[in-house]
Amino acid sequence: MLGKLLKNEFKSTYKVMCAVYAAYFLITVLGSITSYLLGSGQSEANFLTVSVIVFYVLSTVALFVATFVYICIRYFKTMYSAQGYLTHTLPVKGISIFNAKLIVSEIWMIISAVLLTLSVFFFANAASGGEVWRELTRYSWTEFTRRFYEEAGISFIGMILWVKLGVILGMLIMNLWIFASFAIGQLFDNHKVAMSVLSGMVLYFAFQIVGLIELFSLAGTKKGINISFGTLEFEMFMNSTMLISTISSVIFSAILYCVCVFINKRKLNLE
Repeated sequence: MLGKLLKNEFKSTYKVMCAVYAAYFLITVLGSITSYLLGSGQSEANFLTVSVIVFYVLSTVALFVATFVYICIRYFKTMYSAQGYLTHTLPVKGISIFNAKLIVSEIWMIISAVLLTLSVFFFANAASGGEVWRELTRYSWTEFTRRFYEEAGISFIGMILWVKLGVILGMLIMNLWIFASFAIGQLFDNHKVAMSVLSGMVLYFAFQIVGLIELFSLAGTKKGINISFGTLEFEMFMNSTMLISTISSVIFSAILYCVCVFINKRKLNLE
């Protein structure tokens, strides 16, 4: 049943998301061509070229904003508005509906992140006249990873895996943060949207407080920066930081997920 729900959710969202991605692709092409012409001296900086570059930069931010806003609006509309009545009358478990929406939202966020990364790479490579690509292919993979470890003091593959995991968990928390805020907000009889916003703010500040506690606790350990000896154990510091961040992200995700499931199952209020 979850597979059918996922298929239906993708079918309901792919047109909007594909339109956003198509627009971003065209902007990336225009921005890359303009940056190449400027970098190679074939064009001069004027109002048109500068406008294209500025528009591209703004579009990189707008890509995530558009994706996130669309996910938020659609989730609220299909779960807690008048359309929510139809959603919750489907002959399936409420947790399956929630899981389908969460999974699809996470996938769209990941796709947006991948497209943004590729777009920035092509833009930077075009602006440098291909120098970025030449530098990346200058060394063999073995030589590159060895030099990276010598310079940074941490395994390149290990760092990439930590970063990927952090990005995925970060996007999951963003989705669950909004979903939990909506769930808490709909518990109130009046001003549900306003209470959802207020709930989101409270959750956000809670995240920040816990993050500061983690930062201070990490800075006070011997695995961070050893001020007395003036040494920086970068690899241990990075591993400790990423490990603590990952554990806290998993805990936050689990808490927010349980909040959403409990409220949607036990405390749903569509009046």
